[in-house]
Amino acid sequence: MDLTQVVDNLDRLDEVLKEKVKRKGFKIYFWDIGGQKDKLFANEYYFQDAVGAIVVFDLANEESFEHLEFWVSKLKALSGDIPFILVGNKIDLSDKREIATEEIDEKREELGTEYFETSAKTDENVRKAFEALSAKILNNLK
Repeated sequence: MDLTQVVDNLDRLDEVLKEKVKRKGFKIYFWDIGGQKDKLFANEYYFQDAVGAIVVFDLANEESFEHLEFWVSKLKALSGDIPFILVGNKIDLSDKREIATEEIDEKREELGTEYFETSAKTDENVRKAFEALSAKILNNLK
């Protein structure tokens, strides 16, 4: 897919910004830091100069949801007030889901961000989440 197609598919961008991005281009690099607290020191480098983030938790693992505050606070401490979204992954394991939608909605509101449910296994809503973050990053760089 070329840059023009990507930008045209970002419905959240206004037309003026879309044209600027098409002219100048952009690159977004994504780093998966794994979410292990004991490896945080080795991963802090990836927070430096970040312009956006996807904070992911496992819908079939309550503990991963409970750690959201920790990761968002680290993100803000190391990267500043950058745009981020929340992603609940593994919707393909609906029979093993441990986190209620109401609980997630409360957390999303508290953190003031968007939320997406995805499945990396089936690719459901993954593109939608990345596009939402890309639009937030691009809009933040105006």
